[in-house]
Amino acid sequence: RSTIRWSGTRATTASTRCSCRCVAAATRTIVVPSSRCLPPSSGSLTPSIRSRLSADEQALRQALLDCLVAAQGPASFAAAGAALGWPPERTVAAADAIVAKKLAGLDERGLVKYAYPVSSAPTGHRVTLADGRAFYAMCAIDALGCFFTFGQPVRIDARCHVCGQPVQITVTAERVSTAAMRR
Repeated sequence: RSTIRWSGTRATTASTRCSCRCVAAATRTIVVPSSRCLPPSSGSLTPSIRSRLSADEQALRQALLDCLVAAQGPASFAAAGAALGWPPERTVAAADAIVAKKLAGLDERGLVKYAYPVSSAPTGHRVTLADGRAFYAMCAIDALGCFFTFGQPVRIDARCHVCGQPVQITVTAERVSTAAMRR
């Protein structure tokens, strides 16, 4: 069970037991830079990714996420633009803006290795969408947000950071549920 306490731009979470029922003796403090922080009553610490993108950037990002998931590895902005039927100039303009906003990262070949929330490299957070597609998320928070990014229920397979036991988290429109898996 965890509790969250707010003090200015500092959120402190205290955990006495992890979801696996092992003892966790840690208190975690997350400090959010005040320039990016919204009051807790707003429901969000930072502006959503979508709110920071133009319509073209949003469309290309969503097509890119689909390409990354399908490729199960790095993908190209060109393939995402082609999936939208865009000319190269339009794709390049939107791609440059997405990279400039640090919402995607390129490898040495110019292929996209990640676009929040999807990682082309294995991480500790495996996400399976309701439609059966599966991929790795950049982090635990990104994995939870995949419900909103892809607009469908998700199952997250991860491991407890305290004891290493497998944990499965399901996110639907109605709730977030956790199940500790027995070894």
